[in-house]
Amino acid sequence: MRRDLPLVRGVYRLLERTVLPTILSRGITADRLTWLGLIISLLAGLAFLWSPIAAAILILVSGLCDLLDGLVARHQGSAGPRGAFLDSVLDRYSEVFLYSGAWGYLYLHTPYRIWGAVLAMAAVVGSFMVSYTRARGEGLGVSCTDGMFQRAERMITLAVCGFLDQLAPGILIMSALGVVAVGGNLTAAYRFWKVEAELTRRVQSSRDALDPLASEPESK
Repeated sequence: MRRDLPLVRGVYRLLERTVLPTILSRGITADRLTWLGLIISLLAGLAFLWSPIAAAILILVSGLCDLLDGLVARHQGSAGPRGAFLDSVLDRYSEVFLYSGAWGYLYLHTPYRIWGAVLAMAAVVGSFMVSYTRARGEGLGVSCTDGMFQRAERMITLAVCGFLDQLAPGILIMSALGVVAVGGNLTAAYRFWKVEAELTRRVQSSRDALDPLASEPESK
């Protein structure tokens, strides 16, 4: 989710005024919050097996930890590549726990076992590829953070459908996995296209620089 959006900036300012001072005063580090978010995501995945509402609450708590660890790191001066690496890796594990739990709910309590498995796997692939295309692009010198369905959007979709699942048991959870699967893979495809286009442009620019005559029209 883009941090320059007014709503997102407002949430960060609210956390800085209310929750952050308490965390800093207790000496809680960003790494502890990152690991805590992972543990809560594991509990959320397990909670799906009995109560999607409880799972949705835990997803939001885990998301709060995800917001706070970056704030804490910046205020403590510990932000850097190591923290970003840890956060990215543990986020992938967290999503696997959540999608697995959602599929477990569909398997145990609904007739949508096969479709649930397919959509959960597609959601995992999409979430991993969104992260991978960004990481691989940045490794090649191309920054790519665009896309409409990043981790925050995926978690919000799953949490909202968990809260509302009683309105249509199983249908909304399966719909959430479907939306996450489609949205995540489309975001990954967009990032792939953007990185590939930029790398192609750079290759062409390098060729033109080595052979200036190649870009000039042939004289007649």
